[in-house]
Amino acid sequence: MAPYTFISVQTGSFLSQLNSFDDLFSLRTFLTLGLIATVAGCTGLAVAR
Repeated sequence: MAPYTFISVQTGSFLSQLNSFDDLFSLRTFLTLGLIATVAGCTGLAVAR
């Protein structure tokens, strides 16, 4: 439960810093959210084993 909560808080914190709709489509946003998704996926795989 703790990894899910941490990832959710980090994602919400990052998204709250966006100032406009155009910020959502920046390279930095895609890379950051992609990294968060990768960490979430790796955490899920590690827990499943």
